[in-house]
Amino acid sequence: MTLQHNDNHPFSPYPAYKDSGIEWIGEIPEHWEIKKLKWNIKVNSGGGIESEDILPLGTYSVYGGNGITGYSENYNYDGEILILGRVGAYCGSVYLISGKNWVTDNALVVTTDGNKEFLFYTLLLMDLNRFASKNAQPLITGTLVKNQFFAAPTSIEQTTIANFLDHKTNQIDTAIDKHRQLIELLREHRAAIINEAVTKGLNPDAPMKDSGVEWIGEVPAHWEVTKVGYLLSFIGYGFTNPMPTKREGVFMLTANDVRDGFIDFENARKTSIKAYEQNLTDKSRPELNDVLLTKDGTLGRVAICNKVPVCINQSVAVLRAKKSQIVPEFLSFLLRSHTYNDRMIFDAGGTTIKHIYITRLSKMEICISPKLDEQKKIVNFIQSETTRIDREITLAQQEIDLLQEYRQSLIAEAVTGKIDVRDYVLED
Repeated sequence: MTLQHNDNHPFSPYPAYKDSGIEWIGEIPEHWEIKKLKWNIKVNSGGGIESEDILPLGTYSVYGGNGITGYSENYNYDGEILILGRVGAYCGSVYLISGKNWVTDNALVVTTDGNKEFLFYTLLLMDLNRFASKNAQPLITGTLVKNQFFAAPTSIEQTTIANFLDHKTNQIDTAIDKHRQLIELLREHRAAIINEAVTKGLNPDAPMKDSGVEWIGEVPAHWEVTKVGYLLSFIGYGFTNPMPTKREGVFMLTANDVRDGFIDFENARKTSIKAYEQNLTDKSRPELNDVLLTKDGTLGRVAICNKVPVCINQSVAVLRAKKSQIVPEFLSFLLRSHTYNDRMIFDAGGTTIKHIYITRLSKMEICISPKLDEQKKIVNFIQSETTRIDREITLAQQEIDLLQEYRQSLIAEAVTGKIDVRDYVLED
């Protein structure tokens, strides 16, 4: 995506450049300097806070390495500061916050007498996590941060660049938010289509009847109430014993690999063909068109098994349809629908961690058309409609990806002086 000036021409470079001597910065404007951060900033660790001190509702926000984590009755910083994720999954993350806040010792607090917004964009660009120690978990220190080099324009230019980036990133973020809202609406529409089709059929004028099941409600008059188990030739779940992991072999699916309507083979682990053949029974080896359901972890995700051989662990249930009574794809869409998916999760057992028990699932009441050709028509309709919606979601996500790339490149170009924004006019 081309960086555009407000007059629709690419941003101009500075008149003259010199080598910065820092690989990730490259050339900088001739009058800029290369400095170490320690000449411009102070870095301190946030303060320790006990978990019982964090309130669900309170006066002051509590910030850790991952941003806001709760509220506290006390604060240890007042004013505009930068915080950096110091340790763990959010190591190197950057936030610019203001007001009275408690910052925990999972974060580093950066203060400066210079332009905080320019420093914020500089730290974002640095990607400090790449310098982190990788022992038990990623870790960065204040010393490491202070010893990083950055490209330093004049203080006036820092303000100009920061104002420019605030303005442009706000515009980009607004566009990204609109695309995300569109994706959410499309997903809701897709879910509504599935739910309506599998619970009411395709004929809006069809006579209806009370299903006799309160949470199902009215259904087409010729549909029949039955139980999940009556429509299956097999229901079970996968292996509990450890299995060897191999670079090549048979896909070994867990609940993480079963997504909403598809199986994530790209990230699934594999086991050896020998272990697949000798260490497992048939209950752990789904067949083509079996319905897979996540019963542990993230509950209720459903997909059709469209590739064999594969094996499943105990977090995944397998439902094998009696094809003389129910179309496997129809069963899959039915279990993905709000009506039935919500009921499965409502019926889930367990105390601290919920599980979908297959004995309960097999007794769950469902209402379906007894006509296989009607089930197939419903499946074809849903597949056609959801394919169209999924294309729109993909296009919207591609726009988000492009905007995010543009945002990052704009920050990089401005902070390292590859574009001259001194004459840029901020539009309303």
